[in-house]
Amino acid sequence: MADRLANFEWSHLPARFGQRVALDALGSLWACTYSGTLTGEASQWIRSSLSRLGGQLDGGPSAHGCRAPAAVPEDLHVTAPHIVMDTGDRVVLFKPPDWEVHDANAELQLASFMEAMFGKLPILRDEAHEHGFLHRLDVPSSGLILAAKSFEAYYDLQVQLVTRRVPRDYLVLCHGWMEAHLSEITAQARRASIPIRAPSWTAGRPRWSSKMAVAPCRAVEANQR
Repeated sequence: MADRLANFEWSHLPARFGQRVALDALGSLWACTYSGTLTGEASQWIRSSLSRLGGQLDGGPSAHGCRAPAAVPEDLHVTAPHIVMDTGDRVVLFKPPDWEVHDANAELQLASFMEAMFGKLPILRDEAHEHGFLHRLDVPSSGLILAAKSFEAYYDLQVQLVTRRVPRDYLVLCHGWMEAHLSEITAQARRASIPIRAPSWTAGRPRWSSKMAVAPCRAVEANQR
């Protein structure tokens, strides 16, 4: 696949079919990364080819000027989304609790915030490309979200995600005692019809996470002295 994509002409394909080829390429990158068979040369060829596809969808070189990382006001409330970093064609946003990234299942939409901040950029209105968002967080949770303002940046970041070049850390409050020696969690999980949890399943997609216990905590009753 890498050999074919090295000189692939995306302009010869209909837009929808081109996106399917791109998804197949990203899936191959993920599988080769997971199995330890990905070579640096193949990764670079696919990354370069997908970058050309993104540039074609953008209609030419990105015109977004790079800016310095946005400063976060010290008095900013955690219930409001804000830009943590803006490098011109990609941004890091803070998602507060009760905000949905997109899909219109909740009143507060991060996609609407992006349009309010950056106007009607083509990728922000493209559902097939997740409105520029590279990943999601559940509505009740909060944290950082990576988003692209151009198709070229979107595919570049997708390659980095599937090849594990973008680490993600989660802080989770667990009930019960967690084994101190447990440092990895591996399971095969499938996507549930209701996106609340991904149950473990032998035919599901392999998942891997490293774990580190930060600190134990204990609930204290209000009337406890």
